[in-house]
Amino acid sequence: MIKLTGLLLGLSLTSAFAGGPMLPTDSRQLIRVITSDWSVVTGQLQRFERDDSSGAWRPVGQAIRIVVGKNGMALDKQEGDGKAPAGVFSLGATFGYQTPTAAWSNPFILSTQSLVCVDDPKSKHYNQILDESVTTKDWDSAERMKRTDVLYRYGLVVNYNTSPAVAGKGSCIFVHIWRNSSTGTAGCTAMTEKNLTALLAWINPSKKPQLVQYPQAEYDRLKSSGKLP
Repeated sequence: MIKLTGLLLGLSLTSAFAGGPMLPTDSRQLIRVITSDWSVVTGQLQRFERDDSSGAWRPVGQAIRIVVGKNGMALDKQEGDGKAPAGVFSLGATFGYQTPTAAWSNPFILSTQSLVCVDDPKSKHYNQILDESVTTKDWDSAERMKRTDVLYRYGLVVNYNTSPAVAGKGSCIFVHIWRNSSTGTAGCTAMTEKNLTALLAWINPSKKPQLVQYPQAEYDRLKSSGKLP
């Protein structure tokens, strides 16, 4: 478990790969999210794995149902647009209301009452997860990581708009528990708690897992050009 000893959970929001269409050659785990069109909320998630950088990708388990942003996906995401970012993204830490009983290999952040993700573009802490009890506040809006519902009981940080964060391009993008099978999110990707915990148990940071999410036609175009498996 990662303990909050400073301002920023750098491990969870640091990415050398923030949305480009090419997969890193050393990635051996892939989470593929596909919807039928840019404005569609529902879709499917399939896990893939390979033995090495030259190996063939093979599916892991069955495809599962997911939802994305309430207004679909976008390549040019903006803060508050209700769209999930399309692209290829590395993954950060797992987080949750309590330490998981099972052994998960991904770094884990315990959500507390003072843990927030800043979504105010005017803040110098924009798109950062931090402990507000030890931070000088310069924001008017932030996502509370320990909610009063179950949506963030467990979740996963998506390294979108990082290194550095561009003001207004979207923030606090996660994989988390859904409300139901037809209600979209503010910009995250969501699923049942059972499916999410299985995904979190599978993720291995040493295999450089990546999230790839696009509408079907765009994914097929990139696949045909050799940019995606």
